[in-house]
Amino acid sequence: MAGFKDYILKDLDVFFNTDELASTHTINGKEMDIIIDDDLLKERKLKSAEGTFIGDILFSVRKSEFGKRPYNEEVIIFDGSTYRVTDSQEEDGMYIIEMEKRMS
Repeated sequence: MAGFKDYILKDLDVFFNTDELASTHTINGKEMDIIIDDDLLKERKLKSAEGTFIGDILFSVRKSEFGKRPYNEEVIIFDGSTYRVTDSQEEDGMYIIEMEKRMS
């Protein structure tokens, strides 16, 4: 009998379908289907306290596709541009990653 987590993992296939919500981007040289969430990024900006940094981009990606969870301050090359991870969270088979653009 399938458990609740099994159903959630199957639902990820729907969410990360490029015909639905996801789009394909190159992260550290590997193409991945991700969901960019500008609304959640804006929501975090509204809730943030003065002096708290909020990133330039926030996206969700399947753990199985991304690999090891990125740590804060880790450098990621996203579509050819350099970013620094400002926050990453693990949630139901995926990562939610927030990054700021780095000046080269």
